[in-house]
Amino acid sequence: MESFRDFLVLESEYPNLTFGVEVEVAFAAREGGWDDSQIQQVISQMKLGWSFGHDQTCIPGIEMKTKPNPITDAVLQTLKSDLDIFNVGVQKLGLQIVKNPGRCATHIHIGGLDETTKVKIAKLWIDGKVQDMEIPLIDPERRKLMDAPSGVSYMRRVNSINQYQTLPHSVATTGLGKFLQKTLSWLKNTLGMDKFAGWDKFYSMSPRGGLGTLEFRTKESTTDGHEIGILVKTLGAFCSAADSLYNKMQSGGLDSGSVRQALYKGGVGARDLGYVMRRAAGR
Repeated sequence: MESFRDFLVLESEYPNLTFGVEVEVAFAAREGGWDDSQIQQVISQMKLGWSFGHDQTCIPGIEMKTKPNPITDAVLQTLKSDLDIFNVGVQKLGLQIVKNPGRCATHIHIGGLDETTKVKIAKLWIDGKVQDMEIPLIDPERRKLMDAPSGVSYMRRVNSINQYQTLPHSVATTGLGKFLQKTLSWLKNTLGMDKFAGWDKFYSMSPRGGLGTLEFRTKESTTDGHEIGILVKTLGAFCSAADSLYNKMQSGGLDSGSVRQALYKGGVGARDLGYVMRRAAGR
């Protein structure tokens, strides 16, 4: 049982950071499909600036996303109520949400991080093995995608920070390197020269240059607002603890216990993580 002190600790917020959520939602196929205007009526009742469209990875279905919002308890409570509205609304439309963890995902963007912190987070994710520590939080079927080959998986493991860019990190951080990287990114985005640019975004975590965010792509699709809220707060705590965790890694002292302790100090308790684990396991 959590003590009064525990309750106070778990009040942590991260208003200096922002989050955005993209949820790919698969619907059971039905004759005649559905009318997007009806879904828009449901979306328009939600408070966090949601919009929706269609994504080839989740058909039949939709992809809906929020505008950037601060990580506060009030906003996360609104996130929960928004998804409650969505779940009730689509049910009234006669649409059935189906589970498809191999294709449909929940992507969480974290903004408000400076470049140095982003690099530390990436190194913690890769060299510190944080991407493996969080595997219990995702569906067993989706975990298989971590090691699937390119072209098969939209959520591959990152083995080196150099996978994020055309140039090695030591070169890319120089003035000339930054210029070349921007040029290659422009070629990729403008001319569609993917092979020339030499990278893509389909990793377990990806820097999104145009948005200025880090995108965490591991989670299967979920419309459980409480579950997503816990994950947003978990990422806020993790990103905010990047300096101390990075120092632990540099000294050889980083392990899953260190990460759990940082999350706990940042407002994420064992009960929270246990909830996500049970949901991921289908319970």
